[in-house]
Amino acid sequence: MLALRATARADLAAVIAWEAEPDTACWLGDTGPAWHDHALSDPTQEHLIALRAGVPVGFAVLARVPGPSVELRRVVLAAEHRGSGHGRALLRALLARAATVHGATEVWLDVKADNTRARALYAANGFTVSRAIGQLIFLSRPVAAR
Repeated sequence: MLALRATARADLAAVIAWEAEPDTACWLGDTGPAWHDHALSDPTQEHLIALRAGVPVGFAVLARVPGPSVELRRVVLAAEHRGSGHGRALLRALLARAATVHGATEVWLDVKADNTRARALYAANGFTVSRAIGQLIFLSRPVAAR
């Protein structure tokens, strides 16, 4: 089972290393210590570490936006944990958290149009295209608030 916990500053070296992986860095905009410091200190963002059997396998950032939506701002898995179902488990945990913790009725995100692996994961989990702007595709899906 995958668990989520708040990211600690001590986690940032691993988080930044995961983002720097060549197969990850090409999909991200801003990264690095300043980006994560802002996310950790911003009360509208929730920076989370994903753990499988106590071992960190990735991280995510949820952002509360005005209204009933939560933005899935970032999802990254460590390279050695890709292809084992951890991404799917993390996404499902984030959707549940958006509903139960944040009271969201919708989760949305943006993804680069040519990021076919991520787009396939999101589509398989009920996300649909809401709009496109240049190379960015915006996806959303309803969640059941509790």
